[in-house]
Amino acid sequence: MLKVVLIIEKSPIMLDISGSFVAFCRFFDLFLYCFVA
Repeated sequence: MLKVVLIIEKSPIMLDISGSFVAFCRFFDLFLYCFVA
């Protein structure tokens, strides 16, 4: 996992993609939580 982080830090594009992916995952979790509740 640490290796992946280091690779992402070295690549601005990957950092951008991973950031968007994390934001999407958080949004999806929130949506799923609201849907279940």
